[in-house]
Amino acid sequence: MVQVDEVIVNQVGPGVRPPADHSNEMTARGTCTYTNLYAGPSHIDCTASTGKGPFSAAFLSDGKPPTQAHR
Repeated sequence: MVQVDEVIVNQVGPGVRPPADHSNEMTARGTCTYTNLYAGPSHIDCTASTGKGPFSAAFLSDGKPPTQAHR
């Protein structure tokens, strides 16, 4: 399990760019749980509370070992 402290929501598509005002970035409080990240594709489930309401996501990783981004 990992703690979630920020959620960034972006639309994907040709010509779509993140908003210049960073309105897609939200402070959050929540967690993500996952199966074994080192055993191929992993199921990841995240839930968090944000100032704009609840957030949840569920997805399957690409199966590559994890890396951690530092901001």
